Amino acid sequence: MRSGWGTSDSNWDGIIAKRADAPYRPGDDHSTVKIKNYRSADCVVGGFRDHAIGSARNELLLGLYDQKGHLQYVSSVGIDAKQKQQVGMLRPKKRTFYGRQPGEKSHWSGEAVGPWKPVAPTKVVEVRYDHFSDGRFRHGCTFLRVREDKLPKDCLLEQVVEHAAIQNINAFVEAGLATAGANRK
Repeated sequence: MRSGWGTSDSNWDGIIAKRADAPYRPGDDHSTVKIKNYRSADCVVGGFRDHAIGSARNELLLGLYDQKGHLQYVSSVGIDAKQKQQVGMLRPKKRTFYGRQPGEKSHWSGEAVGPWKPVAPTKVVEVRYDHFSDGRFRHGCTFLRVREDKLPKDCLLEQVVEHAAIQNINAFVEAGLATAGANRK
């Protein structure tokens, strides 16, 4: 397969694959499989929600630094007890995020998720995501690991900015994995 698939500059949600010797069957989703194009990003922990402070879930609130050096809230990631222990102690702070703040309601369901506490931006975690747009991760994130080897100041929005999909489409066409269609009227 052509290089570029699965890299951070890929703008694909995924690809649909079937066995090369299998016929195409319209409407039959049992003969195909979708291969998701997950990416990972290193994010700064700028806050948390916890059952202990009255929140409905345990999660880290994630931020990335913009070009002006402001920490922008980009998403949250749920954590279990073991992951919470891996992250360790978080020092409280009065304000962490610049601009948009985490809400007390889920932007998906509208359900209350509870209060959150800002913390000093000293911890970095790696999360898996599948889409970033409008300044935040979409479809939720998955906690991968704590990045003790990475400085918070190096967690920039630039790492997740989407690139033009046409570059990726051309790569598939050049590799013979797709054909360029013609406009039909």
